[in-house]
Amino acid sequence: MSRAGLVLGALLLVACAPRTGLELVVRGPQSTTSVVAGIVELELVVGHASYCERWVADTAATGRRFDVAKRDLSRSPLHILVLPVTETDLAADVRPLVLARDASGHVVGVARFGAHSYRFEKVDRYATGIELFNEGRADGGPSYAASDGCVCLPGEPSIGTGKQIGCDQALPPSFARLADTAGCELPAGADLPSGACDGQLYPGETEMRDLPCFSTRDGACALGQRVCVDTGGRAWAGECAADPMLALPSGTLCAAFLACQQTPCADPLACLKRNTMHRTLHCTLRVDEQGGKVSACSGSSTQVALGSATGAGCIASMLDGIAVGAATVGWKAEGSGAAQVTSAFCPPTLQVDSVSGKPGALDPTTFTITVGDQLYDVELAYAVGCGQGKAANDLLCVGL
Repeated sequence: MSRAGLVLGALLLVACAPRTGLELVVRGPQSTTSVVAGIVELELVVGHASYCERWVADTAATGRRFDVAKRDLSRSPLHILVLPVTETDLAADVRPLVLARDASGHVVGVARFGAHSYRFEKVDRYATGIELFNEGRADGGPSYAASDGCVCLPGEPSIGTGKQIGCDQALPPSFARLADTAGCELPAGADLPSGACDGQLYPGETEMRDLPCFSTRDGACALGQRVCVDTGGRAWAGECAADPMLALPSGTLCAAFLACQQTPCADPLACLKRNTMHRTLHCTLRVDEQGGKVSACSGSSTQVALGSATGAGCIASMLDGIAVGAATVGWKAEGSGAAQVTSAFCPPTLQVDSVSGKPGALDPTTFTITVGDQLYDVELAYAVGCGQGKAANDLLCVGL
């Protein structure tokens, strides 16, 4: 296991005693000063890749904090020297981050240094400025660092504690290591985290998939979308970028989504689905299995309007993305023929782009959508064999 020690000071490297380490130089943000941004404390976090193929904190370095209240980091950067200890594999990558906290202890920004390895008797210097969060910096915004040690920042691999308790249980091993490596098991009784954006690719998931999010923009609750990377320990590519053109009828979903984001490292979409009231829609698509292939019946409509909502009531999203079971399903949207994760098209119109699978093996699937402020569980079943007449084969949904 890679571990690191920490020395802070003037970094006087004595020629007769060469050192091996990383010098981290933390500068202030570009758009403002660290003082105006309210940064009063910096915290070092150093992660290393574990045998479970996820990142774990180096306990000898992680958690060290530095008082920078009233210090303009652009004029007077902070220098941190990270030194390896005896057990360190110098060739293995470590990933240092420096968290910027405000007076309440909330993480409002981060200095990202990427992944690096040590070089024997060399001190490599890396300098970067603090990147201020948008959502995370707002009052009552999302929390990206757990009180028990996990750090899950947008755009960075999540870093656990390696203790397999508390927040660490939200960061699964890779699927490959789950199957073949002792000590990489999921918590007792836990289901496979398929469908969760947690930094690891599990069966039924697609890396770099678009998923919706909800955030207040210009004073209104709006729908947005962001990329779930789900590879190499990295969950979300960035913070939620809500689209002001997709303003919702009320703040209900934004409040629920933000409440979910107060638990660092948890998937907010899974939390939203778990803690919000659902209605149910039952949809049926007739399919043709002739020629050893599966497809929608020729000439049928694979679109269906869900109600007659107007305005903000038409704003819709696919909480599970558009790949659901054997089908690609999403929303009709202006200017695009392909199914979309989010849409403002009126009336909200669900469409099936394609169905793939083996004949005789199309299992029903359930996915969750939002229309306006309401969540629906959509139960999509397949009926094999095409009937007479176009309408008999059209996509049908009931229960709205």
